[in-house]
Amino acid sequence: MYVWNWEDLVEGHELHLTNADGSRTFAFVAMHENKLHILDGTVPKGYPEPGLFQQSLGWVDEEGRGVRYQAIYSNEFHGLRVDPLPPISWPVSDVQVPRPSTFDTSEGDPEPGAAPSARCN
Repeated sequence: MYVWNWEDLVEGHELHLTNADGSRTFAFVAMHENKLHILDGTVPKGYPEPGLFQQSLGWVDEEGRGVRYQAIYSNEFHGLRVDPLPPISWPVSDVQVPRPSTFDTSEGDPEPGAAPSARCN
């Protein structure tokens, strides 16, 4: 299935696929501030669909602060500055998201069987 959709009010393209082995893949593709973002999640046959992974997307500004638009953001207009950015609701949270250069990699890779965690590569 294909739909035009938005995640956290940023427009994009959403795909729901059933693969040949019965597994399910959900994908969301968007442009935000002229950067391409591709989210995809696949689960084995018989498992719940991976929609929560995809719906957990949030956007941050250059300072790592959460951004929540009050209207739909379209890169075609807002990213290219044809139109002004939609109003932003502040603050989304007081939590700052670490920038990729600030992730602590001193611990190395997790042990086999450890709980999954988000990583920035």
